[in-house]
Order: sequence, then structure tokens, then C-alpha cells
Amino acid sequence: TLRGTLALGRLHNLQLLVFIRELSEFGFDLNLALSSDKLDDSAQGGAMRGTLNLTQGTLQLADFAADLWGGKAAGAAAIRPDGSWSGEINVRAADASKALRALGMDGRSAGGLLDAKLSTDGHLSNFTQTIEGTIRDGHIAGFSLDQARDILIDERSEEVPAEIFAADALTAFRNLRFSAERRANEFTLTSLELDGERWKGSFSGKSTPEGIALDGAFLLEVEGASKPIRLPASALCRPQGLPEWKLSWAEAAAEAEATLGPQPYSLSGIAKRIRRSFKNFWDGLGWPDFKMPEFSWDDWKLPD
Repeated sequence: TLRGTLALGRLHNLQLLVFIRELSEFGFDLNLALSSDKLDDSAQGGAMRGTLNLTQGTLQLADFAADLWGGKAAGAAAIRPDGSWSGEINVRAADASKALRALGMDGRSAGGLLDAKLSTDGHLSNFTQTIEGTIRDGHIAGFSLDQARDILIDERSEEVPAEIFAADALTAFRNLRFSAERRANEFTLTSLELDGERWKGSFSGKSTPEGIALDGAFLLEVEGASKPIRLPASALCRPQGLPEWKLSWAEAAAEAEATLGPQPYSLSGIAKRIRRSFKNFWDGLGWPDFKMPEFSWDDWKLPD
């Protein structure tokens, strides 16, 4: 029996666990209490603790707890003599932006409070990871859905307005629920459901050479309408940079017209349409250093 304190350097993911498990080939059984004031060298991980137990070739990580991504993580894992392994980590009240950066994505893409469960099962050389969770009171970057909804319904613009894709545009949501799977180098987003004020969204996605491609639609609630307006959308989430959104605006505009009926003709409505057409034209010129001329539409009237 050997007892004492062992000081180790940086631990590289599964490498330490595999090394310790191989000690069983020499007849070792082992029980280690782990603790560290820093989970890794990044700013994403803080203090951690846990217990490693090696018995008859099976290595178990138990009572694992750590400060992770601004929240708390807890879990357990086991590596068996045949090389199979399984594990589960639960994350609570973490920063979604920090989690995205740790997973190799741009942290500006989304934000909010993250609760998630990460499960792993398979062989050390070929295993599957699944993750499911919720982000609360957060945002997605790349465009403003609230602004798009108002323009689509109130102004009935037939062209997608450029201002909804402004560099600082955000879409706030109440809840975002997701489930995903990673196998080898393939990532599949099986479900992404989110909701905000007067809208809901549903998407799925998968990894591509350029990044993660999302495809789905938003449902825009309209007071007095028999059904919501469907706005089909897709996005490409690259490792660096904000998500690149594309909206099927013409399809949504046609559905708005069919669901809500023609917009009543009025002087204010005509003025809105003229202003919107002019703004879409101006934004399409791509002159960021020149501000669109402002006109007083409130006093506009037909000539006598």
C-alpha cells in the first residue's frame, strides 16, 4: 500500500485517464483524490475536485465538480478494461458565450444562462457524444427578428430590409432548447427550439466544411390573425464571425398578404411604403459613410 500526495502538471483530457488505467496491467489498484485551483489554462475553467478509483482494470471518475464557463459542473465517468467508456457532465448557470468559445465557435454568436447535460458512450477510439440543454434570457446575433417582424407586418415590405442585418443586430429570446450529437468528426443539431416575444422558432442543423449550417423557420404571431406568419430562415455559423442569416422574405411577405389581407390604403400607409422603398434602395447602394436623407412624412399629403 502506498499513500501520499502527488503533484501533477497540466492534465490533457483523456490521456491521464488512459495512462492510469494501463497501470492495472501491472496489478495496481489506485485511489486518488483530485483537486486543482484551475481546470485548464484558459479563462473558461476554475477550481475542480474529484476522485479517481482504479479497480481490476476499471477506472472511475466520481464526485467530479468544477467551476466551468462561469457556472458549475458536476459529473462522473468510467473507462472499462475493454476500452469502452461512458460519462456524464451536468452544467448549471454557465455563460453560453464562454461555452461557445470553448467549443471552437465565436462567442459573440449567442449569449444567456446555459444549463446542459453532456453524455458520452462508446469506445475510446470511436465514441458518441450527445448534449442537450437550455439557454435562458439570451440572444442570438446576426439579425433583428423583432425589427424584421414589424417591417414585414406593418410596412408589408416586399424586399428584405438591410437594416435588420446591422453589425450590432441581436434577437432576444426567452428560452432556447437544443439537442445535438457528435460522432467522429460529424456534428448534428437534431433540434433547436426557441421563443421570444410574439414569435417562436424551430431549426435543425449539421456540420459542413464551412461551419454549422442551420435550417428552419420562425413563426410570427399577429394579433387578430387566424395563424402565425411563417418566415423560413437559414444560417451558417462559422468558427469565426457572426452567424450569416438568410431569410425567405418574399415567401413570408406573400403569406402575410394572404393571411392578413391587403393593407388598407391610407395616406400614412402610402407614405410608409414610399419611405420603405426609398430606404431599401438607399441601403442597397452600400454607402456606409453617407446617411440617408430624412424627409418629413408626417405632413405629407396629396396635392390639391
